[in-house]
Amino acid sequence: MVQRRGRDEDNDGKGSICQSTDWTLHSRYGNQNQLNVLIVDPHGADADHFLSEFPDVTDHPLILGLGKVFDEFLRIERDVGATELCHATAKALVTRQPNLGVEVFSMNYPRAILDGGRLFSHLIRAWVPDSLRQKHHDDWFGIHRETLAKLDQRYSQLRQSGGLLLDLHTMAPYSPTHSDGTIKLMHAELGTLHRYVEDFINAPQTTLNRRDFDIITEDEHDKEIGCPQLSRHLIAELDELKTPWVFNQPYRAVSHFMMYHHLSHARGIACDLPKDLLVADQDQHKFHLAKCTVDPEKVERYASAIAKATIKTLATDPA
Repeated sequence: MVQRRGRDEDNDGKGSICQSTDWTLHSRYGNQNQLNVLIVDPHGADADHFLSEFPDVTDHPLILGLGKVFDEFLRIERDVGATELCHATAKALVTRQPNLGVEVFSMNYPRAILDGGRLFSHLIRAWVPDSLRQKHHDDWFGIHRETLAKLDQRYSQLRQSGGLLLDLHTMAPYSPTHSDGTIKLMHAELGTLHRYVEDFINAPQTTLNRRDFDIITEDEHDKEIGCPQLSRHLIAELDELKTPWVFNQPYRAVSHFMMYHHLSHARGIACDLPKDLLVADQDQHKFHLAKCTVDPEKVERYASAIAKATIKTLATDPA
């Protein structure tokens, strides 16, 4: 991989040291000699770099046949606002505590095709045509294998420093529903991808299928693997913002998710925010999942809350 090293200047004039490979992006804030907080951004990347490296994906006849559905699928599967939230949280942390060492670790491959938030068993999405899956199996597993190796190094550093891990995601604010109003559990399959996209974009926007700020701390067996102190401090901050929150709904740290891997190896939590908490208001006040634009003020609001909770945990609840 080609290593690129540079210096990005933040709006307030404070710089972050940035390192990247083709498939992972790393930005360091504050103290460069230690790691106190690792912020993981598994799903914030767009598909541009990936598709430039594997152009036969978009040239595949079955994908060409999807037309605009494929473009919409790429957009709705991306965690819009997550990357901005990760960096804003890092900046908020070192603004409050300049001695902290914080890293934002981003995966530069699209969740719609390779799910960087899952382990190898579920890495390549089920809808991907078999011919592409077979042709690129070794390439794509190699990409994720390098990511996992880098994360293992960070886990070790966090354990040594008594640090914390934040795994940050954004999700559709409303769940698709059946005609009777019950929640529809969906999987993206090639033959029904158009229906998957339509159901998410056209999901009813009611209190019955509304998703709230999800604090994820338990596995599929209801075992607590997250940091309860960090959860407690974050709840207090969300209550200040009058933001509804839930534990482990609609997601939890099931064993094939990277969040299970994270929380089994480092102290921390995962968070999944409804996208409309971070994006600009839209025309007619009706959220459109495929047409989101990030609102910096909203991002700062939640970055500040997460940073405050993290600092309180580091200060009062050492590992």
